[in-house]
Amino acid sequence: MTNIDKNNVTLTGEMEGSFYPSCQSEILRNVLLKSPYYLKGGILSQNLANNGGGTVTGPVLASAEVTLVQPARKSEPLRFLSGISATISISVEEEAKPLEETVIGDMHNTALIIRGDVVSEMVKLENALIFGNIRGRQITVVNSIIIGSLLAEDELLVENSKFVSFSGGHVVLRGNNGCWLPYGTSLAPIEFEDVSDSRGKKIYSQLRYLAIKNTRDKESKGMWSSKITGGNEDNQESADTAMLLGPGDIKKHKTREGKDIYALNIARRALNLAPVEEEIKTIEEFLRGILMYEHLDKSSQERERKEWEKKFRTEELELLQYTLDLI
Repeated sequence: MTNIDKNNVTLTGEMEGSFYPSCQSEILRNVLLKSPYYLKGGILSQNLANNGGGTVTGPVLASAEVTLVQPARKSEPLRFLSGISATISISVEEEAKPLEETVIGDMHNTALIIRGDVVSEMVKLENALIFGNIRGRQITVVNSIIIGSLLAEDELLVENSKFVSFSGGHVVLRGNNGCWLPYGTSLAPIEFEDVSDSRGKKIYSQLRYLAIKNTRDKESKGMWSSKITGGNEDNQESADTAMLLGPGDIKKHKTREGKDIYALNIARRALNLAPVEEEIKTIEEFLRGILMYEHLDKSSQERERKEWEKKFRTEELELLQYTLDLI
């Protein structure tokens, strides 16, 4: 059902087709997504907001702002299955939930799911599960999982989140973060900050390389695990610290233009980069599976699933299935 006045449009229920302006006067309309909704298409509006959870299958573009309110606990999450772009900002209203009640504690706790890139001048996300990159001038990510890279022109603040890699003008890593690729750059010194959670408990700043073991057996932890692996496992202290990245892994370089750049990686202590290369291939195959699966015919989908069982472990397969159930 669609409720339209001169400046505002409310979309609710199941709808076929995209909602795009049909003339110049409609370009400035604002769109409100009101639960329950399932839009089988995309949206082009001036501003976009929501009331409750639901699904938009097509691309979303706002010429000004996207402002999202997290749905009530245990209700349907917000799902955008082809990315979001906005000229000014994309933001999620802050809720400050305990970590165990967010996607970091359980992927089913996520309030926002986006498949595809998130692009805007200012991006602020909390309790989000993103299958794509985040690009912007200023980016803030809190209590989220980003199966992609964080690419900020100026400020990048990451708190208690997992991501693939990062790049920013000024990068601040707050609390307990994890990366699937041990690589990040900043034009200013990278800062590590402790934080306190919603209950006042202090979370010390650390960046963990979420490495995978060389074996691809089903029992070992996959790339989505928060457990640190690596080092000499007979020595617990070594195993627990070998994959922690910190100031010692940051090296200052000069760009071709003569500007300073600070690069974080494990090149100084890695004797064998083959596992890192294997991780890159695994992530690429995982993202390709998510993005291409729905475009395959049934027989090709069956073949793809059989291949997944050879390539991925239990955790990875569960996340793939969870993602495909959203389509």
